[in-house]
Amino acid sequence: MNTPGHFIGIDWGSTHARALLFAPDGRLVEERDEPLGIKHVPAGGHRAAFDQLTAAWRARHGPIPALLSGMIGSRHGWREVPYASCPVTLTELHRSLAPAPDIENVSLVPGLSLANGRADVMRGEELQLLGLGERSTPFDWICLPGTHSKWVRAEWPVVREFHTAMTGEIFAAITAHTLFAKLLPPSDAAPALVAAPFDVAAFESGLARSAAPHGVLNALFGIRADLLLGRVPDTQIADLLSGLLIGTEIRHVLPRTQARSRVAVLAASNLQPRYLHALPFFDLVATAFDVRQISADGFTALMRARQTTTG
Repeated sequence: MNTPGHFIGIDWGSTHARALLFAPDGRLVEERDEPLGIKHVPAGGHRAAFDQLTAAWRARHGPIPALLSGMIGSRHGWREVPYASCPVTLTELHRSLAPAPDIENVSLVPGLSLANGRADVMRGEELQLLGLGERSTPFDWICLPGTHSKWVRAEWPVVREFHTAMTGEIFAAITAHTLFAKLLPPSDAAPALVAAPFDVAAFESGLARSAAPHGVLNALFGIRADLLLGRVPDTQIADLLSGLLIGTEIRHVLPRTQARSRVAVLAASNLQPRYLHALPFFDLVATAFDVRQISADGFTALMRARQTTTG
């Protein structure tokens, strides 16, 4: 087997790219976060963006290997990499890596797909699932909140079932591109409003409204009507919307759960408090993990498996 050396991992999303430099023992030694997501990279510019992110590290350590996960492997990325179709054994994910075009020692992570009568896909979250590893064993579900929140049935090391909710993207669209944008206070009229701290009472009211008998579309208009009639202040609108959408997301999973089901939450720091508050509201037991460390652990596990195979 090859002697492992330094290596690079890049969590490459739509808006940002988080590049990580690892020591041979898997320790994270440096990181960079740049607005170089695929939305901001012109066609044919992915190699230049990769060089911008990693040139200093590769100049220092040579052409060290790199693993790229997320939207960089989508049809709008550097190269479209086929999804690995579920059921997938995460410990075998390294066998589905694809080489980046026109550069040696750089591999793209495939993402996962579901097509057993219901279509679903993920790119990037599979690396976090690998990073969580055996720590997922005590849980029933793994929740990965975000622009497209994922709910994965915990069954380490196999992924058989997952569900996606466009919670973050819908929140951003509503607060930026609907009449709500004109009703929100100027400081709140932005997708970043999901950050903590938040108005707990307003958020819980939103969670409760997710049970509205006429559905989420009627409940959304109800929030607007309450504001126009002076029943809620504009300062509570964003937290009401957040609670309504997160509550709707969780309710879609409830028929597949039991009371007191255990949920591992892999959320960014701005979203974690909301989900830790929302899940017990629905009688689910939530445990938070440091998603940045989990992602780093995923890159380390994948690189070690790749080196074992190629050594």
